[in-house]
Amino acid sequence: MLLAAALGSARGELELRRLRDQAPPGLRPHSVTITEFGAVGDGKTLNTVPFQNAVFYVRSFADKGGAQLYVPKGRWLTGSFNLTSHLTLYLEKDAVIVGSKVMAMGHWLARNPVPCHGLL
Repeated sequence: MLLAAALGSARGELELRRLRDQAPPGLRPHSVTITEFGAVGDGKTLNTVPFQNAVFYVRSFADKGGAQLYVPKGRWLTGSFNLTSHLTLYLEKDAVIVGSKVMAMGHWLARNPVPCHGLL
């Protein structure tokens, strides 16, 4: 089992290198991939926290020429997150960011308002 975990880790590192190498060169001096923050592009996993953490992290490079957040192909389900200055959000071909109806704070489902049956 340990060998399988080590091989999986090595494959994951190779995949991160491959993704970074595919990003267009020279856009920003620093680059990170959304998968480094635990995001999963399966269209089902909620990735709000990984996107928020990635944006927070790249803010530290604002005075160093900025950074690029690379999103590989996949369907990236997320709630709202704020972008920042000095950030290039780069989506690979066939990468889609899908907005969720789940609120980011408590992961509660958004519901339609209940009709009012009394006087206000």
